[in-house]
Amino acid sequence: MIHDALNDPRANADLARRWKIVSTIVVPLMATIALGTSDRGTQRAICLSEGEVQLTSALAGQAAVAIESASSTGRRRSAAAAPAAQYNMMRAERLAAVGTLASSLATR
Repeated sequence: MIHDALNDPRANADLARRWKIVSTIVVPLMATIALGTSDRGTQRAICLSEGEVQLTSALAGQAAVAIESASSTGRRRSAAAAPAAQYNMMRAERLAAVGTLASSLATR
C-alpha cells in the first residue's frame, strides 16, 4: 500500500502526477507462475485495513488461478484440434492430387 504516490520511491511519480494518483495498492497475480500485477489507484488519500489488504490479495490470487486455468484450457483445446486440422490438410492435398490426375487424364 502506497499512501503518497508522489513522494514514495516505490511509485512512479510522473504517472501519479499525470493520473492524479494519491494512494495506490499493487498486488501480484501469482498462480504457478507470476502473471503480472493488479493495481488500484485513488485520487484521494486512503488507508486500507489489514483485512482489506488481505482480501485484495486473495482476490488477486483467485484471478490469477482463473487466468492460468483459462489459458491452459485454451492450450489443451488447441492441442486437441491440431490432429484434426492436420488430417483435414492432408485430405485436401490428396483431393487436389486426385483432381490434378483426373484433369491430366481428361486432356489426353
